[in-house]
Amino acid sequence: MYDRVKYLLSHIFKNLDKLLFNEKCLGCKKSGFLLCNDCINNIPRPEHDLPEYIYALYEYRHPIIKKILTDAKYRKKWSGLKTFGPYLASSLLDIVSEYIELNNYTNILIIPVPISNKRFKNRGFNQAKIIAESIVENINKEDRAKYKLVDNIIKKVKDKTPQASIHSKKERLNSPKGTFEIINPDMLAGSLCIIIDDITTTGGTINEMRRMLLASGVQDAFGLTIAH
Repeated sequence: MYDRVKYLLSHIFKNLDKLLFNEKCLGCKKSGFLLCNDCINNIPRPEHDLPEYIYALYEYRHPIIKKILTDAKYRKKWSGLKTFGPYLASSLLDIVSEYIELNNYTNILIIPVPISNKRFKNRGFNQAKIIAESIVENINKEDRAKYKLVDNIIKKVKDKTPQASIHSKKERLNSPKGTFEIINPDMLAGSLCIIIDDITTTGGTINEMRRMLLASGVQDAFGLTIAH
């Protein structure tokens, strides 16, 4: 009897945080989810067109998407980004299947958009890398070996002007120029590169990284983000 009571008490205390701070879906308030499958499937796709080489899953202005992304970037609640891992992985596999029908690639590289050392010291994490890691974790085991997550190919050498302070679309597109540098080009020749970020606005960041990668020998490159 004593052992049974001891076990029950141990189990209760072990799961006390879950009992007291039960996570609820931001949409329907269902317990056990930050965002349940039904609610995430009801979030609209982006309303505005992007270049054919940039793919975004959701409309950024949707309040749930905006909350998760801003909480991650500015309040360090980055675990919410992992919610999108399965959906991004599924989209990535579909997109890549179209590319490999037409070409043979030496490597398929998943490259998170880098942040500067200064930004990393202030923030403590790179949200694009967290998203990229979650994507890889959600690729089925049979396909996972085909993909390499690399964060030592390209680095950010300076921070660009904040997008909110730039009013011209042309200036926004050009603002990332000169902010990146290829540092390890050896494995790029003949590769397909997938650039991962949390959000794309004008597409300027992904466009600049893609331009530099193609100039360094990459065969094809496209961007994949949570939102636009």
